[in-house]
Amino acid sequence: MELKEHIKHIWLYNQWANAKLFAAIPIELADVEIKSSFNSIRKTVYHLWDAETVWLERMMDKPLTPWPASAQFTGTFEEAFAKIKEQEDIYTQFIEQIDLSQHIIYKNLKGQDFSNTYFEILSHVFNHSTFHRGQLVTMLRQAGVTEIPQTDLIAYYRK
Repeated sequence: MELKEHIKHIWLYNQWANAKLFAAIPIELADVEIKSSFNSIRKTVYHLWDAETVWLERMMDKPLTPWPASAQFTGTFEEAFAKIKEQEDIYTQFIEQIDLSQHIIYKNLKGQDFSNTYFEILSHVFNHSTFHRGQLVTMLRQAGVTEIPQTDLIAYYRK
């Protein structure tokens, strides 16, 4: 499998895993305080969204939105999921257009310059999302949810 196809597969997996896990989140638990990196399910989901937003903006050489971007969002949790899906569609189109081996220069949130390939950045984005989905699973279990979908990569490949 060539590199571009691999990244496209992992991106499809990322979307699939997000959709499965987000669908399992009871809305009434979104703001319950739970110890984790972010102290609620909503804040963790919004962090995933924010991280994917900032990396997409960097890769597209767009000015960064105020951080975190979700702080400006006033819609419902369900509307946030729709916005995340819209952003995923932009990622899909973007991935089709880029040369994964190309280096880009971007600034981090402190204004420091860095250079990485699109492949390295996308690999980071997908890994970051997997990490926080794991936290969401733990948070859901702590909140008493017992029906949590399997979102491991191998489960995606087995579907």
